[in-house]
Amino acid sequence: MIAHKFCGRYNTKSFDEIIIRKNISHMMLNIEYMNIEYCITQNNHEMLSVKINTVFCIESFVTDYVFPVFFIIHDGQQYSVQLQSKSHTYYIVGNNIDKNFVASYLGLNYNEIKHYTINFVDNNLKSITITEHDTLVLYKTMYKII
Repeated sequence: MIAHKFCGRYNTKSFDEIIIRKNISHMMLNIEYMNIEYCITQNNHEMLSVKINTVFCIESFVTDYVFPVFFIIHDGQQYSVQLQSKSHTYYIVGNNIDKNFVASYLGLNYNEIKHYTINFVDNNLKSITITEHDTLVLYKTMYKII
């Protein structure tokens, strides 16, 4: 087994044990490493410009915060969104929560999404509401709404 340097420590995982999938139907790139799927949105310019050997440091691209409450409201239905679990995370630096994300998460085509609202509680316990006109951009230590 070959040892690779991984985020400052040595790791016995090889490139064969990292699974990279382009999820065309959901417009995402999924990197599976150590039983966690890192979900990278299509318009994440931070991660899509990273060299493949940096995948071994994928953990360093995870944000330092999470949102304890996150809902999408679309067509009168409220959907609880799980941005992170033991098996996946969307908390990747550069990820955009926008109309593309909403369509993907709800399993709909982009054109089927006309209006939606996202309500979430941020890491400072502030209640935030955004709409289809906004994009929530994730950075390492903070987020921005543009």
